[in-house]
Amino acid sequence: MDRKKDIWKVCICTSDMKNVNLPFGKTDVGLIYKVERRKETDLLEKRILSSNGIRQGRHDFVEDEKVQKIKDCDYIVCTKIGTKFQRVIEVHGVSVIEYQGDIKTVLEKLRKYLLLTRQER
Repeated sequence: MDRKKDIWKVCICTSDMKNVNLPFGKTDVGLIYKVERRKETDLLEKRILSSNGIRQGRHDFVEDEKVQKIKDCDYIVCTKIGTKFQRVIEVHGVSVIEYQGDIKTVLEKLRKYLLLTRQER
């Protein structure tokens, strides 16, 4: 993680647009938020993570496609993630947070964490 950054992109795995409630592997649409240290978070976009929202038959194809679509993010927040997905994602510099609950809550906790890590330096 680059501690000099002031803005991060976070992908949220959700089916109801209110809660983190899906594992990464079952997420077809991710909400991409901009998190800033000292400002409110903003929803940037809803991003389709699989072909037309439909999972393909071949697992490796889906994995490669999903990872390619989120590799510009700094974090991904999901209820669960498989070891293989996590390794591939982390190779691209994306950190994984496993969480279940309200999106606003996790984004605020992440923003506070990022603020604290900056002060430690």
